[in-house]
Formats: sequence, C-alpha cells, structure tokens
Amino acid sequence: RGGDEWRYGTSTTTEWTFRSYHEKLLQIGYAAPVTLDGTATTRLHLLGVRVPGARAVSVSLSSDEGATWKPAHYAAGQVVVPAGTGTVSLRVTAADRDGNTVTQTVLRAYGRA
Repeated sequence: RGGDEWRYGTSTTTEWTFRSYHEKLLQIGYAAPVTLDGTATTRLHLLGVRVPGARAVSVSLSSDEGATWKPAHYAAGQVVVPAGTGTVSLRVTAADRDGNTVTQTVLRAYGRA
C-alpha cells in the first residue's frame, strides 16, 4: 500500500501450516489503543493480541520497520509496548495443540507520537 492515506499497515504477511482436515485456521486479532489517525494514545501502552484456540503465542516488536525484531513479553492476551516514537511493527506466531500454526507480520502496524 502507498500514498498519504496508507501511512500504517503498509504490509501484512500471514503464513499458516495446518492439516487438510482441520476445520478452522488460527486467526490473530489485535486491540491497539490508537486514535482515528492510527497513532498510539500513550507512549508506553498495552497491545491486545488474541489467537483463539492457540496454546502457544509469541510476539516480537520492531521499531525500524522489520529490520530488527525484539521479543515482547506476552501474558494474558497483552503485550507491553515500550515508549518510543515512529512506528510499531508486529510479528505474532501461534500454535494449537494439533500442531497447526500461524505467523503474521504487520509492518508499520501503527504509529507512536
């Protein structure tokens, strides 16, 4: 995506592994505390990350649009996003008890003021 109206969420990649008989794919849901223009409402904030049906979830954050990633502490469906400026990129990996997995990378998911 490009242009002034697409400052955030410029690239999303999702990869699944699953058995062909599996009825549902793992889906990732986010709850970001952002304003209508896509920027975080506070510098240090909690990001909601839900993957229904997953037994294991890991989250990594990037503040340089995916050039480097740092593991984030994920607990009770939330991640603490440290204070900073610029953008937040996300990478979430999850697996269920049957070995089905999902990995989603969102570059420039949202901004920080």
